[in-house]
This record gives sequence, C-alpha cells and structure tokens, in this order.
Amino acid sequence: YQTSHLKLTMDGTTLLDIPGCFNPGKFGFFNRSQANVTYSNFIYTPMSDFKFVTNDSVCLGQSIAPDILCTSTGINPYQTIIWSFGDGATTTNVTSTQHTYASAGIYNLKLYVQDYLGCADSVTKPVQIFDPSFSLGNDTSICPSSTTTFSPNNTNVGDSYSWNSGENTANITKGIIGDYILTITDANNCTAKDTVNLSYMPFQP
Repeated sequence: YQTSHLKLTMDGTTLLDIPGCFNPGKFGFFNRSQANVTYSNFIYTPMSDFKFVTNDSVCLGQSIAPDILCTSTGINPYQTIIWSFGDGATTTNVTSTQHTYASAGIYNLKLYVQDYLGCADSVTKPVQIFDPSFSLGNDTSICPSSTTTFSPNNTNVGDSYSWNSGENTANITKGIIGDYILTITDANNCTAKDTVNLSYMPFQP
C-alpha cells in the first residue's frame, strides 16, 4: 500500500495492481477457514514522488513548480516534507512549491518525506535550466563610408536569430549608425536579447 498505488501479490501472482490516490487506512481479508490461516509478510512503505505543474526544464528566470502526487486531492499522510532544490535552497512542510534558479545548469531536486509512524522516503529528479544569453560586445565607432560586422559571442545548434534591422542570420555587416538589437531564440524556445550601438568617429583634421 502506497499513497498512489495499491498492489497485492500472492505466491508470485499479482492479484491487485491499482494506481491512484489513496488515503491512509486499514485493510483486511475474509476467508472461510480463518482458524487455519496465517497472514504474514505484509510490507508498508511511504512513497515520495512528485510531478511538475509546469515543466522540469525551463528558461532562466522562469520557475519550476513541483507538486507531491495526490496531495492536491486533499491527501497528505506526511508529517515532515523537505524540498532541496540542488542550489543550496530548501523549503519545508509544503506539498507544492515554486523555485527560481539564479543560473543555468542541471540541478538535482530532492523530496524527502516522513509519515506519522516515522517511516521516511525520498526521491530525486533532475531539473534543467536553459540560458541562451550572449553578448554583441562593446559599442563601435567607424569612419563614414566604412562598415563593421556584428555577431554574438556564442551560438548553438538550433538557435534562431532576429535583428531589428530585418536580418535572420547570426552575423550582419552594417555601415549605418544606430542601435542594432539581436534576439536569439534557442532550441528550447528560450530567448535572450542584446543591443550594440554603431556611431561615426569624431572628425579629426
């Protein structure tokens, strides 16, 4: 018996296997030869598991939202709940929570639970945070009738590019002064933006 699973096996044969959400409680059996029957080898285990309300992979700045399975139905058999997000942050005694990571990477999100009997369990799942941030470098000055090329300092397979000047390539060459803004969208649909200014050098006789 678990919070989200009922399973009964006898002599190697599975008689009952039902997923769902179940309140803590008791169970019993009825038979026609009670005096000659011995019940044994019953195992009770708490079960810690959670799902993501949003996704387990998000863009930097977005929050992950883990939720303990079945507790949204009003079932909460746990006395102690500890969420460890893998970046040093923790939160306790809530069945659902949100967390925003400060930098990109893969983190191990761990849920630890303990019930009123003192039985404990934990589960760990990876969380990935994507960040397509880049830089176009410093503002640039050129002589009139000259050109310069702008390009992001890092690119990845699957990135798409959108310049405010209309181009959809990573690199552009320009000789008209003004601000040039590049928006990069990565394969995970995360976006980042940077701006660089192009000006003319002061005239020096």
